Amino acid sequence: MTRRRLYNPAQLTPEELKESFIARQDVLERMLEVLNGHERDRPCQHMMIVGPRGMGKTTLGLRFLHAAADNPGLAASWQPVPFHEESYGIGDLADFWLAALRHLTRATSDPRWSDLADALLKDERDAKRLAAYARAALSDFCRESGKRLILFVENLDALFAQIRDEREIHGLRASLIERPDLLLIGSSNAVFDGIRGHGEPFYEFFRLFVLEGLTTEETRRMVATLPGSEVPTVLARERGRLETIRRLTGGNPRLMVLTCQMLAESPLGEAFEVLERLIDEQTPYFKARIEELPAQARKIFHSLAEGWTPMMAREVAEAAKLASSHVSAQLRLLSERRYVRAVRLPHERKARYEVADRFYNIYVLLRFSRGNRQRLERLVVFLEDLFGQEAMRTMYPTALAALETRGASAREAADWLSVLTRQIVSDDEFDQREPWRRRAVDLARKLIGPDAPVIQEISEVGWMRRGLALFREERFADAAKAFRQATAERPEDPHAWFGAGTTLFRLKKYDEAAVVLRRVPEFIGMDDPLERRLLAIDALSTEMRALIELNRHDEGIATCERLTRYVRVDDPIDLRERSVKSLSLMGHVLSRAGHHAEAIAAWERVGEYADPDDPPTLRSKAVVALASCGIELQQLTRNDEAVASWQRVADYVGPDDPEDVRFAAAMSSGALGSALSEMKKYDEAVASWKTAVGYVHPGDASERREMLSGLLATDAETLYLAGKVAEAETVCGLALDVSSECGEAWHVRAASIVHAKDVARFTEAEDYARRAAGFLPETCSTLRMLSYILTVRGEWTEALKWLEEALRLNKEERERSALIASLISAVVANHGRAVKGMMERTGADRTMEPLWHAVRADLEEEIGPLPAEIADAANEIVNEFARMRGC
Repeated sequence: MTRRRLYNPAQLTPEELKESFIARQDVLERMLEVLNGHERDRPCQHMMIVGPRGMGKTTLGLRFLHAAADNPGLAASWQPVPFHEESYGIGDLADFWLAALRHLTRATSDPRWSDLADALLKDERDAKRLAAYARAALSDFCRESGKRLILFVENLDALFAQIRDEREIHGLRASLIERPDLLLIGSSNAVFDGIRGHGEPFYEFFRLFVLEGLTTEETRRMVATLPGSEVPTVLARERGRLETIRRLTGGNPRLMVLTCQMLAESPLGEAFEVLERLIDEQTPYFKARIEELPAQARKIFHSLAEGWTPMMAREVAEAAKLASSHVSAQLRLLSERRYVRAVRLPHERKARYEVADRFYNIYVLLRFSRGNRQRLERLVVFLEDLFGQEAMRTMYPTALAALETRGASAREAADWLSVLTRQIVSDDEFDQREPWRRRAVDLARKLIGPDAPVIQEISEVGWMRRGLALFREERFADAAKAFRQATAERPEDPHAWFGAGTTLFRLKKYDEAAVVLRRVPEFIGMDDPLERRLLAIDALSTEMRALIELNRHDEGIATCERLTRYVRVDDPIDLRERSVKSLSLMGHVLSRAGHHAEAIAAWERVGEYADPDDPPTLRSKAVVALASCGIELQQLTRNDEAVASWQRVADYVGPDDPEDVRFAAAMSSGALGSALSEMKKYDEAVASWKTAVGYVHPGDASERREMLSGLLATDAETLYLAGKVAEAETVCGLALDVSSECGEAWHVRAASIVHAKDVARFTEAEDYARRAAGFLPETCSTLRMLSYILTVRGEWTEALKWLEEALRLNKEERERSALIASLISAVVANHGRAVKGMMERTGADRTMEPLWHAVRADLEEEIGPLPAEIADAANEIVNEFARMRGC
């Protein structure tokens, strides 16, 4: 039978190592290709095997050496020399070459190399000379044998760290480059700074072979070779279970072998103890892995591990108490270094993250649990992931017998019974639930006492708990049936009615949901304690949403009114926030349905529940409600009231508020400015736009800054068209302060100078127009404006180029007259032939036919008979040419 050495594969015989080498065949072949490609008198291509502990680096390295020794052609040219133990004693280059000599003796069974190392160490005290002599001795072997050396050194990163003098590291690199008689194969747990950092001696020196987790097929082959027990047979048959093991272990061969050893114990036996022993054995590895990370990355990684289930970046940021931007960057780094992996859940656009090594995850959960019960909960969840629910069902009854047989303490029995009870609740296919409950209650009375709290917990494993468990699993149809049974068992329990109504709502049975949810407030008074009022509020909120889905708006308004009666102005934030959300939602629904007066009334009531001193989460909802109210009032031409609503927004916003609050306020102030501009209160409008810009910070999201900048540019254009040129320039400046890439703002700025006919500023206008063209290269009016400015400055060649591009982009009738005017100006300036060419190339000879014939006439070309209306229009343009030339 083939032996396995999980931690010391070097102790295996070559035959045992070859037989147990199942995976990594492709990597081995690539390494052998590199070896075969070496030329005799040229420096070697040195190699580095990289992968976490347990990934098979040592096994691969040794298998590579055996393959070289077994191949007659390679064996004649190469002498493998494995460093058989950790190189803790190596502190300088002399130590390294002396160690190589001693390992050469072990590899060749020739004692003279080891003896020579001892003699050198005894006779020579100078470290540099000692290194030179030892290195020369290795070259002597190569000359005598006609072979080059392959040194396989494990944990090369640790060895480099032990050699503190960087000059020694440079010396090693120089020796490897200058002397082609030695090939270095190293291994490392990660791509470390010594080979990754710019300026490091070994930067990009090694050919890297990075070991990933085993594939599904490699896992199957490896498990099939495991000795003893029926585990290999079972797992080979149960592919899904085997894949679960592979994912939980990250495809780490060592961890998979250890897991399969644990699986040899059924879940009924000592699986818990075996798992804890496995985690304990791996503790040094887990600690070393986390300690490799910088402090901030370590904190993020630990927070993610404590979560167990996949987390979004913002959830990790909250857990780690760090900024989301920093966390996102660190998660990308951790993904690259294979500490975490991204996963996507169904129906979610954003990725979540989880610890790639799930055994590390359970290590964190077990080591850092606050109490025995929490620890047991996590153990059971982990084992269910590992074994599957069907296998776990065999544990439930025998676990009771095990507790009694072992004579468990009262505390241990209470914890175990509580944890197992919760697990059974979530398994509605466990058909022995009722007999198990009866046995569990009897056992609790015997081991703990007749009044043990866990007895009540076990007894309540009924429809209510089952409904909650099914709801969490999103099995809403089954949950609805369970909650209905709960309302029959407990007709006066508002929680049962709330569960039933909420589940019906998730099933989109809105009519039934509204009827059921209406029962909840029947059992809760408006002066009841906070927790009970909160339940009533949530029920009424969901009922209101159901009525909205049914377009029963009048009933929805009445429900919203009932909801607000349960909330007092001095209530905690979460209660008042529910009122604000409901009123805001009601306002938007009523607005869409055309009930404008009712919508405005709902939004105005938000101020009753939100104060300027409240946290940002609540104030942001007040800002949105007041802004919406202002828009609604403006659409009803109740402009003074709209202005008043927008002005109230400022009461709820501070300069250091979160971005979403400030952005909502900025958009509201922008709308206020637009309204004041329409009312011809231009000074007040500009002041409001300045306030809007003041809410924006440089680090805010570019999409939001671009949106506000674009709206300001539109307002600036409105001012420009109204003849308020100075104000238009000011607002353009504000738009560009928010986003310097706002092409519309640059365009309006240039147009304002042109409109003012300020020739002295046309150089400035040209600069603005060029910026606009750069940001809006597909906009006809922008390119035409640049062309016009260039013609005024006499730069006709470039002007005609931009004019032709504008002509090609023209899709709107409103631009046509301006383009015709520019083309006429070009003809008058004696560029008629160029105008004719661009009209032909852009198709304007068909869309601007009168101008086309006028240009040809001006060029004295022969023109045939034309329809009367075309001929008259063309003649009028020819006369325009003459008038302009006469001026």
